[in-house]
Amino acid sequence: MDFSKLVYSVNKNYTEDRIHRAKERLLEAWDLKTPKDRIPFVFSGIPDDSGVNNDRLYETGYSLEEYMYFHLYQIEKRAVIDDDYIPSFFPGCRQAAIPSAFGASEEKQGEHFWSKPIIKIPRDVYRLGEPNFTKKNSAAWRILENIKYCRKITKGKLPIHMSDMQGPMACASTMWDVNDYLMAMLHNPEEVHFLHETLKEAIIKFIDLQIEAAEGDFIPIHAMPFAWMPKEKGISLSNDLLALVGPEQLKEFSKPYDDEISKYYGGILIHSCGKFNHNLSALKKVKNLIAINFGATETDINDIIGVFGKSILYVPHSTDVASPPLRSEKQEVFIERVSSIIKENNLAAQVMVIVPSEYSTDKILELNNLALRKFTYL
Repeated sequence: MDFSKLVYSVNKNYTEDRIHRAKERLLEAWDLKTPKDRIPFVFSGIPDDSGVNNDRLYETGYSLEEYMYFHLYQIEKRAVIDDDYIPSFFPGCRQAAIPSAFGASEEKQGEHFWSKPIIKIPRDVYRLGEPNFTKKNSAAWRILENIKYCRKITKGKLPIHMSDMQGPMACASTMWDVNDYLMAMLHNPEEVHFLHETLKEAIIKFIDLQIEAAEGDFIPIHAMPFAWMPKEKGISLSNDLLALVGPEQLKEFSKPYDDEISKYYGGILIHSCGKFNHNLSALKKVKNLIAINFGATETDINDIIGVFGKSILYVPHSTDVASPPLRSEKQEVFIERVSSIIKENNLAAQVMVIVPSEYSTDKILELNNLALRKFTYL
């Protein structure tokens, strides 16, 4: 497959000046400053007539060549959107990446790959051994191969996003039946701590392998995979159990390991799906927490402001899921509501506007124009 025309088109449409202006805006936000002209924002929805299945693409369900082609095609097509997107390559979301290094297999449901639990009883945690990230056809191996292939095809022109990285707590819940795992926090805390320490070391090793495969040209954020984060600010991790566990569990079983990962990389952004308002005060105690990514109709941004004020970067994204008393909202309402809150409170933010894949180019450009008006400082 010849990628040269697509690579040329991407380089032509995303000029150095365009990228510089977006990065300048984003860097100010990451430094918790108010950008000179507007709040940085990025669209996930793009004009795309390639016939790609985006769920399959996100989960790396295509061959290496197809995966590369669809990524380059989408980057080229989204050039008509005037936002703060930095052209980059996302190597995929395979939440079994870490479990697969310990021998876990995957099962496919629809287009999503799930990790099969390998911990049946608490003492199984002591049998895990050392992780192997080079086992051919494992989820971890596929992520690293995607990165290397992109660097080869683009001759190092595209920076590499980190893959979806679950923190120790969320990762553990994919290796152990989640109900048994939550009960183990109460009845087998020693085994849970041993597992989290093992996973912390594995997570650091796998991230470092991604950085090496990317030849250092690495964007350390996956939440969302079209956002941007400077390397010197640290790393991003997901903890999708924030909605399920309480502050005491978070303090005992998550914070110590999140702290160490944050210290190793120089900072941490934490993402969670669901409603985690009840854990905001506990999250504030994580060392060098620099940003939070959240669904704006799941976790109330006003509650986050009440706890964190101006001390973090806010990375809200629109979603079709809502947690009462919040209600689901169309993208237009999301843009107007969030832009107003950010301006009124003088917050540093990077906003993610997620739109359905079936939206037409005209509809997306209409939303783009609304975002440009609402996110611009008058």
